[in-house]
Amino acid sequence: MLPRARLVFSFAFMACLSAYAQSTDPASVRARFLKVIDRPRVALNPELQPGRVTHFSFATDAQERVPGILVKPEKAAGLTNAHFTLAAAFPVATGVLLDMSGDGIVVYKPDPAARISFHGSSGGRTLDVVVLTVGGTDYTMVTPGPGKWMSSPTTSNPAKLSDSTGATYVGEDQLPQGKAWHVKATDKDGNPIELWVRESDGYPLKYTTRQASGSSSGNATLTFDKFNTGESVTAPPPAQVQAS
Repeated sequence: MLPRARLVFSFAFMACLSAYAQSTDPASVRARFLKVIDRPRVALNPELQPGRVTHFSFATDAQERVPGILVKPEKAAGLTNAHFTLAAAFPVATGVLLDMSGDGIVVYKPDPAARISFHGSSGGRTLDVVVLTVGGTDYTMVTPGPGKWMSSPTTSNPAKLSDSTGATYVGEDQLPQGKAWHVKATDKDGNPIELWVRESDGYPLKYTTRQASGSSSGNATLTFDKFNTGESVTAPPPAQVQAS
């Protein structure tokens, strides 16, 4: 090879090595990539068009926006009450569970209230309990018992779950009552709960909770099956309430 040709080849070879080194250097590759996709930073500037179907969008740069659609249940606002069946097992002593079954109703409108009636058995003994939640007070009747309602301040609103935290959307589930959104959360006492809400109307379909007491743990499942039945919940007459 002639000296001049060898010199040209050497320069070309060194240029190729340099280009290769630059192309494989992670920092250089990243810098060149960021330069390609770089665009002026802008605020998200979200926009909403409210309604049953909410159209929203947010800005990705000065010229482009990403659109989205949020579909809200059409009939959820019409929910006045919901009837449910109950299956549960809760610890009453170390290693002893009280198995329960029954039913109840949650009243959402006009004023939040609730009733739950259940029959329980443990260690060969049976127990019947009715709990009414009205006007910020829980009224409990236990049979066998004194034959009067025991009252105590309620610790939560039975018609809402606003005290829950850490809500996480799990996904869609097909229940016998219809397709539902599945959500997990933690109640105000730190117990895990799960809720299934029907997609077509926003009505509750199922609620589960797990509770721990010492070395024992309990669980409860509420399955909602009737809505807007017209049933109401009222406090018992004062004469039937045991004096505090």
